[in-house]
Amino acid sequence: MTAGSAVGAAGLFFVALAAAIAKDMPSGGSANGAADGLVGAAYLLRGIGDSFGTPSAGLTQVTGHWVSLLSPIGWG
Repeated sequence: MTAGSAVGAAGLFFVALAAAIAKDMPSGGSANGAADGLVGAAYLLRGIGDSFGTPSAGLTQVTGHWVSLLSPIGWG
């Protein structure tokens, strides 16, 4: 349930971001490109934060670095 809420919250953030971008862009294609770039940047930030994170003793989990919190995907 918690994981679903975290994914849903990140999804709602990106829906609001896409709506704000679509309002300011001249065409649908440019709005899609800008939104895709921002989602890609969010994944990149989360990946960087996880790569600098600390693995658990059993190597089954990673405690993310503070860089992960710069991404909406890392908030959950």
